[in-house]
Amino acid sequence: MKALAFQVAEHFIRPHADPIQVENRRSGWFSADDEPGIIVLFAVRGLLSAGDRQAVRPPAPTGQKDPLKRLLGPIFTVFERKYWVDEAYWAVFVNRYVDIARFLADVIDGRFWHDFVHEKVIAGTYNWLSRIVLDLRVDQQFIDAIANGLGELTKRISTSLRRLQNGFVRTYALAVLAGVVVILGYLIWK
Repeated sequence: MKALAFQVAEHFIRPHADPIQVENRRSGWFSADDEPGIIVLFAVRGLLSAGDRQAVRPPAPTGQKDPLKRLLGPIFTVFERKYWVDEAYWAVFVNRYVDIARFLADVIDGRFWHDFVHEKVIAGTYNWLSRIVLDLRVDQQFIDAIANGLGELTKRISTSLRRLQNGFVRTYALAVLAGVVVILGYLIWK
């Protein structure tokens, strides 16, 4: 199959691909060897002048119809709309991408990730841990036990210290004297 394609191409191209025999084609200022350089110079000059003309061409005033629209009619609309390639691209690719993105946002992110993973797995596990482990074990059996123990200790200390508060001034004066002796003893000892 490949050989057939080369044969067909060779059949049509061969007559036009034979080198031109030029003998001493010098006729004036340029020789045949100068032709590629001259062609490149003219091509570059043409591109530069086309760019210059495009840059200085004033834009059409707003609201004015393009003069080619009257000349070409419906063909101008086809060219102006670029063969509706953008509309087809949006319909075939971009809108499908947006549909897929909405599906992923709603189903994967919304229903699965948020509703299932976040609400059931993460929040459910946290609620279970906080109810069973933290509330029943840590809070009631540890923190409350410490607080209740401190309350019981305070009750016992206050029961024993209640005997010192009997309402007699001599008991309070004796307590003040004992405090002064302790302070003076500390200051002398130091």
